[in-house]
This record gives sequence, C-alpha cells and structure tokens, in this order.
Amino acid sequence: APDLIICDESQRIKNPRAAQSKALHRLGDRARYKLILSGTPVSNSPLDLWSQYRFLNPFVFGTSYFQFEKKHAVMGGPTINGKPRKLVGYRDLDGIMERAYSVASRATKADALDLPEKTFENRPVPLSPTEMRAYRQMQHESLVWLGAQEVTAQNVLTRMLRLQQITGGFLKPDEGDGKTQQLGTSKLDALRDIVEDYVLEEGRKLVVFFRFKAEGRAICQMLDEVLKVPQGRPPAYGFIDGSIKQVEREGAVKRFQTSPDSRVFVTNIDTGGLGITLHAASCEVFYSLNFNYAAYAQALDRVHRIGQRHPCHYIHLVAPGTIDEHVLAALEAKQDMAVSLVDNQWKRIFEGG
Repeated sequence: APDLIICDESQRIKNPRAAQSKALHRLGDRARYKLILSGTPVSNSPLDLWSQYRFLNPFVFGTSYFQFEKKHAVMGGPTINGKPRKLVGYRDLDGIMERAYSVASRATKADALDLPEKTFENRPVPLSPTEMRAYRQMQHESLVWLGAQEVTAQNVLTRMLRLQQITGGFLKPDEGDGKTQQLGTSKLDALRDIVEDYVLEEGRKLVVFFRFKAEGRAICQMLDEVLKVPQGRPPAYGFIDGSIKQVEREGAVKRFQTSPDSRVFVTNIDTGGLGITLHAASCEVFYSLNFNYAAYAQALDRVHRIGQRHPCHYIHLVAPGTIDEHVLAALEAKQDMAVSLVDNQWKRIFEGG
C-alpha cells in the first residue's frame, strides 16, 4: 500500500457517486498519509466537501454521505413518494467549515506568491440586426415555453443557453436536422480586432476561451485567415476541447508555452480552464462564458500563476442588453447563474435585456 497519496484539484472527486471518487476513497483507506489540494474545494455546494474529506479523513464528516446530507441539506418543493426532492438550503454551515478547517489550511495567492496584478475589461459588442431579431424571438419563445412547464432552475438554464448561443452568433434549431446556423459575426469580428492588435502588431500571445463547439470552429477558421502560415506548416495556434486526446492536449500546451510559432491558444472553458499552464500569454479573451463560477475562476488562473512576469489582462466580449450582462454580473459576484436565479429574477432575462 502507498505511504502517501496526494490528490491535486480535489474538487474533481466532489461527487460521492462517481466511480472516480469511489476509487479514490478505497485507495485512500489503504494509505497512511493523504493530502488534498484545491483552489475551489466548494464549487457548487458545501456538500461538495464530503467526498473530498471521505478520501482525506473519514472521521471529519463520517463515512455516510446520506447521513451528512440529511444533517446539513434542507429539502423542499414538490415531493416524490412523500419526500421533498429540491435542495432549498443548508443547516449548520459554521459547523461544516469548523470541521473542514480542523484538518486544513488556507493560503491565498497574495499570501504565498508574488504575482502581477490583474485588470479586467468588459468590451461591448453590439449584435447585428439579424442576431438581435433572433435573440428577441428566442426570448419570446422561451417565455412561452417556460409558461407551459414547471419552472425549475434547470429549465431556465436550458433556455438561457439558447440565448447565449445567439450572442455568440449561432442558432441551433429546436426541430429539424439540428444543424447549427451562423447568424452573424459580431463577436468574431471583435475578436479578430483583438488578435490583430495584440498578436500581429504587439507580438504578444493570447488565450481565447469559448463555450460552444460552433464558436470554437469559427474562431479557428478566423485565425487561419489572420495568422497565415506556409502550406504544410502547423497552424499558428493551439486548440483543445473535449474531443482532443490527452497526449494531443499536452502537445498543444507545450508548443504554445515554448514555441514562438504558436501565438494563440483556443480552448473551451471546461477543458482548458483546469490544470494547465498557459502563462506564455498574459491576456485572456472570453468569447463566451459558462454559468459556473468555479470554472471561470480556474480559467482566470491559467495565465496568472507562478512564472508569470507581466500584468494579466482579461477581456470579456459582452453583447449589451443581453444575457451576457447577467452572466457576467453573477460571475463578478462569485455566484453560479443557478444561485442567482431567485425570486423570479430569471424573468428579467427573457422579458427585457
């Protein structure tokens, strides 16, 4: 049996029902010493801590997730077989944190590292008339659809995704062949300007985050046009998403970090926002955002980490009067969008801007 097991990015085992988590629990039971490391141990709920601590020290929160949830989760809303099915709050959060800190220590970057400052820019990108018409139509259709459903956070978030796709320039029909239609290039044109300024004129490297597959394809096509390379040479950018094999991801990251020929790194937030170092660049552009604050915070840290010598600049492409503003406001408040959708606030997204 191993003497010591270190679990880095331990939030990846936060789901107690996942096979990966269960395997780590079993392995941890055999080790004499264990250590977990995470910048975001609580990404969605305080209940995220149980599985991580089940690996680290099962005496802190016990070995039964059912008992832990029963003690600390407040359930309500509609019932199934007489039992409420919706998580509406938590009990004894102070007790959870007191026990968590009994075997933990917390250090901020400011405490531990001498890193350069961060600056943020929210760059307005007005939608084209075609994009805006599609956006308003989707708002109307979403209100009608939600009016005919039981309104749950998941239903609301699903319709919000449709609005967000449109601000990125794309529409995927509800029916028919399901092919994604490109409505316009407003954000793509704004990104082209940034690439020309930062990369071509100033000679700096750039990281671009996107959310949807169609956006990633369009961004790469634009970069092929702007960052021309001789035929037979690899493109002047790196690209990874969930479809890229791990060995290819590592190669793309290494090339971006070490080669002057790789000038832009394009990745979706879920794949490239965690566990990789991209500090050859000091500027990140968010073409689009996802709804999870922990994923966003991790993405910010891809360039702002040990070895970075330059101030880090972050640009959000934001379509005024759209869902982009609501998502960014939630993330700036360090909230997930699902948490911010309380007291019917979601209606403002579909009724107005």
